[in-house]
Amino acid sequence: MTPVVAGSAKRRTTMAFLAVGGLCAFLSACAKPAQPDAVAAFPEASAQLLFADGYRHVHERYIDPLPVERIAQASFDGLTSLDSGLQIRRTSDQVQLLIEGREARTFPVPSASDAEGWARVTAGVLDASWAHSPKLRGVAPERIYDSMFGSLLTQLDGYSRYTDADSADQARASREGFGGIGIVVEEEQGRPRVVRVLPDTPASRAGILAGDEITHVDGYALEGMSHHDAVEFLRGPLESEVRIRIARKDPQVVFDLVLQRAHIVPQTVTWKREGNIATFRLSSFNRHTTSDLMSMVREARQEMGRNLRGIVLDLRGNPGGLLDQAIGVADLFLTDGVIVSTRGRHPASNSAFTASRDDIARGIPMAILINGRSASAAEMVAASLQDWGRAVVIGSTTHGKGSVQNVARMPNGGELIITWSRMHAPSGYVLDRLGVLPGVCTSEAAENRGPDGKVIGEHSNTPRYAVQSDFIAWHAYDHSDDALARTLRLVCPAETDESAADETLAESLLLDQAAYRRALRPWAGLTMAQNVGESRAEVPR
Repeated sequence: MTPVVAGSAKRRTTMAFLAVGGLCAFLSACAKPAQPDAVAAFPEASAQLLFADGYRHVHERYIDPLPVERIAQASFDGLTSLDSGLQIRRTSDQVQLLIEGREARTFPVPSASDAEGWARVTAGVLDASWAHSPKLRGVAPERIYDSMFGSLLTQLDGYSRYTDADSADQARASREGFGGIGIVVEEEQGRPRVVRVLPDTPASRAGILAGDEITHVDGYALEGMSHHDAVEFLRGPLESEVRIRIARKDPQVVFDLVLQRAHIVPQTVTWKREGNIATFRLSSFNRHTTSDLMSMVREARQEMGRNLRGIVLDLRGNPGGLLDQAIGVADLFLTDGVIVSTRGRHPASNSAFTASRDDIARGIPMAILINGRSASAAEMVAASLQDWGRAVVIGSTTHGKGSVQNVARMPNGGELIITWSRMHAPSGYVLDRLGVLPGVCTSEAAENRGPDGKVIGEHSNTPRYAVQSDFIAWHAYDHSDDALARTLRLVCPAETDESAADETLAESLLLDQAAYRRALRPWAGLTMAQNVGESRAEVPR
């Protein structure tokens, strides 16, 4: 089971190297899957395994206790939504299935916490409903499961979710890598065009360039195909061959290439130099994020030498990803102390992660850019480096998704992703619902305050420093509370834009020692929890 802190931001640009999935939609030789008919048997045994796994996972691991009976009954709503003629009613000792108001089957009521028992009832209800409902027989079993799990999850928080096998394959691929050729494509006038070629991949070794148009894959024309389907044509098993046709504008030429697919992990880190400042953009956190960032920081130090005066981590729009990678990124710049603590109901969800490396940047001043679309793992990194006085945080308040999701692979290949812990910053405050308050707020909607923290105007279009009173209230937030979080976030309201002015501000702060020191420790005297909830130590100077 994989701990993931993931957001929900979606991007149009897609990595074109996932696992094989959807070619049959375009190949006449592929048979369409048979639709269920009146005589087809419902897969009751596999449904029982699926729901036993799901019910047990939620019951044992979800952050708040929920009886299995409650989540099972919620799943029935997803079934009846597919056929309004179905009704499932619970009496004191029976679960009754009614078809058009008439009793069709009854089942004994299991105990409230019996996952296997409620799974048997669920599978039995499905089998009987399938037998009696022509409308339900017109729906594929996987679609039924999707509806039932969707209904079940209404009892949980907004970050818990179920994904079918195809969607789960793509999610795993983005986290862990997959078979592909190593390009990023986007749709341009109905045609896939290469926007980036990843280094040391089949595509880079074959000489594919950004701007190239891919017209055919294995003889099939891609023009007019949806972006998703065109990408799937480029996917495939490791070491399989793919023939692609490239149309290049300059010089104008068309040619074919035969490439062997390799294991590709999407690149989440890029960097650029602006004068004496190195800016590292982290788009998400996958299995290579920490190692890629480490390599690029070393590359920047080697290229810039003593001219390197500051480092910017741009986490704007970063929706999150793997928890261990976020911890690894923070650890690159810290020498000791708690990076983040997690607390949940399951014993395994309670952890404190401490720094264990030397600072790879060797104390070079740092700034972090955040906005309202910085979520989860991105918030954790910003909070950790801010709390320990290692980086100035600039921008607007982050999204406020400070929870960790546990990913369970289901018997049907899908994934059930549930919230099982909440993240606590090193200073002890809960990130969930609240987010990270920047030390320098550039939100246009922020109140304009004087040095004493008193409001002196409705808002300011110029950056303002957060003051101690802001952070006292922020660090006192010790449990997830929607109403309180909304009030606290008004200090620097979340905004989703990515202004170039924030980058310029970060660069100027890093080069101005006095301004940098002022923005670095906005809490001025607050204490830091070395072990949250146990001992407290002075903020490192």
